Amino acid sequence: MATFVSRETDGPVHLRDLADLRAYCYTVAGIVGEMLTELFLPGASS
Repeated sequence: MATFVSRETDGPVHLRDLADLRAYCYTVAGIVGEMLTELFLPGASS
């Protein structure tokens, strides 16, 4: 996620190509997965 956030822009971050989109989706899916695991199975990630 830091890769996308660190881009210097004056507006929204734009994905450059399909590889960029896939990397972004993979990152976001991982974050959501970790959050849902902690929500539904408290303490399971430790």
